[in-house]
Amino acid sequence: MSSEDNKDKYLKSVQQTREKYHDIIISQQDWTFAKEKDNIRIYTRRFNDGGPDMVKGVCMFENISPLEFSKHIASKDLSKRQSWDSIVSKNDYVETYSDTFEVIVNEYKLPAISRRDFVHAKELFHNEDSTVLDAVSTSVDEIANVPLNDGVVRGRFLVSWWHIEKVGENSRLTFSHRTELSGWIPNWIVSLSITDSPLMLSKLADVIGTRLVPFSEQDE
Repeated sequence: MSSEDNKDKYLKSVQQTREKYHDIIISQQDWTFAKEKDNIRIYTRRFNDGGPDMVKGVCMFENISPLEFSKHIASKDLSKRQSWDSIVSKNDYVETYSDTFEVIVNEYKLPAISRRDFVHAKELFHNEDSTVLDAVSTSVDEIANVPLNDGVVRGRFLVSWWHIEKVGENSRLTFSHRTELSGWIPNWIVSLSITDSPLMLSKLADVIGTRLVPFSEQDE
């Protein structure tokens, strides 16, 4: 099957994921507050489908536009990604269809468990003036023919979503994902890995050279 044939399938997967999870992510309904740390508020959400919980982290980056912010999370440079996401060990691009649509393989070295990789399609959406941006990913390993390396377990992103919205001179970020780590892992390790994952946003702020605005300084 040609790359262009696969492209249509990738696009459909992302679109279906976007339609399914958009309202869930931007809403506060059915989310449970988990913790606040480093000016990041973390919430979890359970589903009735027997699948994994979802997590989201909400914070505000000072003095940066959504468009400028998106350049940092879209970088193809592995070392730059590792400067704020220390558990990622691979950032390979299977297909690059445009500046806003790609198929990627990420591999992660998670504490206390075997390496996991994820084959996912990612698309960037934005409104006309780029004051709201969404980077949406979902696993497409059933479409992409990507071999699995020895010692690696393939997980699945049911959804991974960066929602970035301009607020004055700042950008409010909601980072959310629903991830199947696959394989046998103790529940407490899964819970800790998932719930704490948004805390990397504090390191991202340091790398960008800005700060996360305390909630006490925000108009809520």
